[in-house]
Amino acid sequence: MIAVAALKLWISALAPASVDLQNMTGMLNPTFPNSPWIILEQQLFVLWKLLTASTLTEPTKWWLIPPNKITPDLLLLSLLFRLPALVADILVSVGLYLVTMKVTCSAELSRFSSLVWFLNPYTLFAAELLGVPDVAVALLTVLALLFLNFKRILPASISLAVAIGLKLYPLLLIPVIVLYIREVKMRWSCTLLIILSGIIGTVGYLSWLYPYSVAILSLDYTPVSQPLNLFTISFAPGQIGLISVTLLVLVVVYLSLWEFVHVAELTLTIIITLLAYYLFSSPYPQYFIWVVPFLTLDVVYIRRERALLLTLMMVFLLSMWFIVSYGFAVPSGYTLLYPIIGNSVSTEQIVDFTSSAITKTLLLPLLNAGLYATILIYTLDITLRNFFGIGKK
Repeated sequence: MIAVAALKLWISALAPASVDLQNMTGMLNPTFPNSPWIILEQQLFVLWKLLTASTLTEPTKWWLIPPNKITPDLLLLSLLFRLPALVADILVSVGLYLVTMKVTCSAELSRFSSLVWFLNPYTLFAAELLGVPDVAVALLTVLALLFLNFKRILPASISLAVAIGLKLYPLLLIPVIVLYIREVKMRWSCTLLIILSGIIGTVGYLSWLYPYSVAILSLDYTPVSQPLNLFTISFAPGQIGLISVTLLVLVVVYLSLWEFVHVAELTLTIIITLLAYYLFSSPYPQYFIWVVPFLTLDVVYIRRERALLLTLMMVFLLSMWFIVSYGFAVPSGYTLLYPIIGNSVSTEQIVDFTSSAITKTLLLPLLNAGLYATILIYTLDITLRNFFGIGKK
């Protein structure tokens, strides 16, 4: 763990600024939402100026400078901007250790769950190198799961409310948490607290999003907000209204879980909910970090045989992401892979490969189909084996 953390620190300092980090650190842009994550990044920039006595008003120089010419003070800036994501990454490992220990009472399995998460190369790209708040929200949902396993409903509700306030997607988990409360026969006041946490979190999320035009940001991606049109009612010109397929599927999933699932296994119902969301929407690759902690728990102590499916899913996801991002190209003209490949492969060669006709027309559709196929198989395997006992030894 220490060795991998040191490697991630080194890569975080040396990797060039991603597009997401450039957008988040464009602090003088008045149209960008001033989310809690942006405020944190602003304070880290202030800290960097104090430590280096720099007179920079915004980190434009760091955005564009080639990584092979970066100065020590800008290395520190790169590390500071990515430090919150790295800390959240490490804390997710701790949270997974504690959840596994609570469920299995096995120190060996608990350590294994931490390692499976922390050694997953996907988390490096989705957490540290992008520096987006999704990993912090994943941490808060893992904490909510931990508190729920201890039947500590108040801290679970607080953790969930903060997660929703930071990025809206944990709101999707409210129905399955209510189902869990029913199965473990908690008091009705526990259900009320969870629902209240969803309301408070949503109000908190909209409170910082609203001044920056919900109409625009609900449709477009930003590193700190989430498109809402994928699971809300949408209106098209000349039509009264269309319910999005994603919303309809999620409602069917909730009703099916409520009717047919009578197992107090919150990890699996969270996985099914999030994978159903991915299957019937077009999520950005970094959004998969929402479900990876729970997939990790699944392959560690619920069904080890699904590890192959998880591995295939990660391979398809990283490969597809590599292509759609043109080899993790960044504004400085380099790639996020620079600390690993150095100058052995030029960015132009990577972009030429990812933008070639055969890659776009053949390889990318195959990878995309493979990703969605593994998601579907994983979802069906959980549903049939764990909830209906089909094929279970």
